[in-house]
Amino acid sequence: MFEINDKIVDYLLAISLILIGVGFRFLPHAPNFTPIIALTLFSAAYLPRKISFVVPLGVMIISDLFIGSYSLNLMMVVYTSLLLIVIIGFYIKKDDNWVRIGVTSLLGSVLFFLVTNLGVWGLTPWYEKTITGLLRSYYLALPFFKNTAISTVVYSGALFFSYKSVRLWLHQKRFVVNSTTDDPRYN
Repeated sequence: MFEINDKIVDYLLAISLILIGVGFRFLPHAPNFTPIIALTLFSAAYLPRKISFVVPLGVMIISDLFIGSYSLNLMMVVYTSLLLIVIIGFYIKKDDNWVRIGVTSLLGSVLFFLVTNLGVWGLTPWYEKTITGLLRSYYLALPFFKNTAISTVVYSGALFFSYKSVRLWLHQKRFVVNSTTDDPRYN
């Protein structure tokens, strides 16, 4: 029987997710139609906690180095929102059913929308520093939110379905993941 060590699988999965995320940021896409939130949720669901925080930061830092950066303050807001989404993703770790995946995909998109647009309003001169200015920043960002929500649901479905399918295939082929943890994903 062929055994795969769980730590090796975790590191390979994390590296693969970072490469996928970076690659998708370079492909032509509609604004905010990327897999970053889905990758963040997936990492939180299936990787050890410390590694799950590294994946979204790795994707963003590496791709921002090539794509070009923007205001450091705004970058920190974006990165922070992704780290908060990791915490939301821990909810999937308890039970990776499709309802939880769908709900966390939408919650992650909403959180990203609320946090990043609050940051844009507060840290740039683009909007008046009033409630009207804040509401305007959210209103003008609605098309981006639509793309974020749709892409997160689509990419989450694809990631989680693919992962579950591969795990099922490995189990059927009698490949066993050797785990030293109590994590049910390795049983």
